[in-house]
Parts: sequence; structure tokens; C-alpha cells
Amino acid sequence: MIATKIKTISLGLTIAAAIGAASFFWIKTVDAVGAKPQTNQKLAANEKKIQKNTPKSQTFKTIFDTQIVLETYKIEENQLEHRDNLGNALKKYHVDSTAIATLYLDSKLNKQLAKGSYYTAVVNRSTDKLQYFFYQSESTHYHKIKFEKDTVVSQKINKTIELRERQVGAMVGSSLYQSLDVIEADRKIADKFIAIFSYTVDFFHLRKGDFYRIIFDEKYIDGRYIGFGNIRAVQFNHKGQDFFAFLFDDGETTEYYNAGGEIMKKTFLKAPLDFSRISSKYTLKRFHPVQKIFKPHLGTDYAAPAGTPVKAVADGKIIAAEFGIYNGNYVKIEHNKKHTTQYLHFSRIAKGIKRNTTVKQGQTIGYVGSTGLASGPHLCFRFWENGKQIDGQKITVVEKLPLVRRDKKIEFYNLTNQLMPLFANIVIQQKDDHKPIETQKNTALTNTKPTPRQGR
Repeated sequence: MIATKIKTISLGLTIAAAIGAASFFWIKTVDAVGAKPQTNQKLAANEKKIQKNTPKSQTFKTIFDTQIVLETYKIEENQLEHRDNLGNALKKYHVDSTAIATLYLDSKLNKQLAKGSYYTAVVNRSTDKLQYFFYQSESTHYHKIKFEKDTVVSQKINKTIELRERQVGAMVGSSLYQSLDVIEADRKIADKFIAIFSYTVDFFHLRKGDFYRIIFDEKYIDGRYIGFGNIRAVQFNHKGQDFFAFLFDDGETTEYYNAGGEIMKKTFLKAPLDFSRISSKYTLKRFHPVQKIFKPHLGTDYAAPAGTPVKAVADGKIIAAEFGIYNGNYVKIEHNKKHTTQYLHFSRIAKGIKRNTTVKQGQTIGYVGSTGLASGPHLCFRFWENGKQIDGQKITVVEKLPLVRRDKKIEFYNLTNQLMPLFANIVIQQKDDHKPIETQKNTALTNTKPTPRQGR
């Protein structure tokens, strides 16, 4: 906010501090502390004077957060013309170039208004001078500029976001993304959905008959949808097994927990890619498509389009990020004294990924390609445990999962007890005809007691 004059208030009366101005837009300020209080007699006289000068009836119009007295001000609504800008729009209302230049110094003020953008000018009827100037550069906020003698103040004000809860369900079918089209929900929800269950469910092995029920918020401004908010709770039925996730704020952090109160995050992601297909599994004997011989394949190949981002499956330290004649562009990460992972055939290694740097779980480390000994774009993912290569699809890391804080357990189970019954009332939609289908009722939907630990 730019404010070049500070007003001080004493006993409800605004006193402009305007002593010793050094330039048009710089004014000294005086401290009102210690100002001599007015007597009750003077206050009463002032109050009577104010009442006398106040119109008996006034008409107001609210523009965003500001009430405008229509008897005092006139309101003009216009659109930017071709090659118009904020400065030109203000000049139409006789705002001088010094004030406009001051506004342009405000880094928070968006000066880029698209052709056809609407703006509202509030002009004083008696002086014909601009008092307020409102415009909206983005859907989530608006700008308010106030002009008052030698003061110009600009504000960027966020608009009120309305949250609307939705409860929907769908069969996954061939694609999680397409299933969201069936229920007319934002496709970006799939990315959050995957992130929640990426420690528990292998999305490369979705089955026919898998379905989900989800409770989430949608965000609206002025009645217009602008995106989805938090996913509050999910039931995901995969291979006949129910997996639950609940968003819970324990006062320190906000995380997703399963129905047993265990945090959803685990040491390793189930896969380094979100979606693709496994083209070759870990095996001791495989016919190599390039070398045309049978040999061990001690990794898992994920076929994916060139350029698909590849994620680190866990926190760790980069011990190699280079090109090899067989591996192509590859990255190797040491996660702890026991576990190491390797990612081969990148089209390119991600920016900033180099030896001795650290990475976080889920961070992009490279992009799918076909460099090195490869017949087409894919990722070869390899996993070491105690120095021996093992099948990354069969990781059995035993870990004690963090639980909901002991002093928050009652609050957490009260939340799950409220949300669990809602799942039973959510119908499942399918792609073919958009009609609800019957699904088997799961006892967990009405069971309010903590459930056993959900498996990896």
C-alpha cells in the first residue's frame, strides 16, 4: 500500500497532519498523543453541529467493500479501450502525472489491464475530482485507489471466496481423470488424489471395479467456479479393499490420516511416476529388446511419453547424476544406509539435480527419455537394499507410522465418526451411462471404531 500522508484520530475526530510538506507527496506527521481533551460541553456542541449538517436521508451504493453516498458522489463505469492502460484511464479524470507515477511505484498494484476490462470511477459532485478508482485485474482480488488532496492510497483486496462442499463417487474405469468427467469435477483433483494415496496404492495396477467416494470443497467467487479447495475425506476401494483418508489439523500441522489415525505419508512412494504402464518387470531372465539376448533385468520398466516428470521416491542424497553409455542420463539416490534407488534413460536430468545435493520425496529429478541402451521412451527404476538389487515392486519396509497426537485423538475420531456415514449415502457413477450403480456395502462405512492398520 502507498500512503503518503498519515491521519491521526483523537476522540473520534480526524485531524489531518499536514505540517512542513517537503514535496507534493511527502508530508510530516504529528503524534496526537497528549492532545488536550475537549470538554463535555464542547463535545456536545460538536455533535449538534454534525447532526445539523448531516442530510436526513442518504442513498448508498456499495462498491466492493466501500459505501458511496450518491448525494455526494457520482459513479461512472467504463471499459478500457484499445491500447488503453491504467494511466490513461486515470488521466481522463484529471489525475496528474505525479500521482500516477507514485502509483506505478507500488509493486503490488497490477498495472496491466486487458482490453475491455471494467473499471469504476467515483467522482465528487461538488469538486468534480476523482475520489475512488476501482478495477479488477484478476478474479480473486480487486484494486482500490483513493485520492484525497495530496494523498494517494492504493490497496489490493482479496475477494471473498465461497466454499461449497461436494460429495461424489465414481468408478475409476480405464482412467481416474476420465472418471472425474463423469461426475463433472475438476480433473486436477486426480493429482491431489494420487498424492494422498501414492504411499499406499500402486496406480499402475488399477483394476476394473475400483471406485471411490470423495468429499471436497469447491471455490467460488461472485458465483463463478475458480477451482477446488481441500479434499476433506476419501474412500478408495481398490482390489476389493477399502482405503480411507481424512484431512485433520492437529493445531500444529494439517495432514491426511487413515481411519486408524496413522499418517498417510510413508518412507517410500509406491512408484516414481504418477501414471503409465509397467512394460517390463524385475526378472532374472528377460530377452533384451536391443541386445537380442536373454539376461537378468534387475529393475522395473515404466513405459511413458518422453518428457514425463520422474519423482524421487524418498528423501535422499544424490550420489550420481550423469550420462552412461548404457544407462543414458541417469540419477542415483542414497536414501539411508540401507536403501538406494536409481533412475535410467532420462531425456534430461532436472535443473539443480547434481551429485552431493539433497532431494525431497516427490521432487522431480528428471524426465522420461530413451538415452543409453533403450528401444523407446521409458524409465528403468532400480532399488537396492543392503547393497543388493531387489524388486522395487515388492518393497517391504517396516516402519512405525506416526499417529494422531494423543491429546487430539478424541477430536480426530469425532471427525471420522461424522464423515464415515456420509460415504454410505454417496452413489457411484459410471462412465457408460452416467447412471448410479449398486456397490457392496462395506461395514467400515458404519463402523465408528478405529480400523486396523491399512497395508502398503
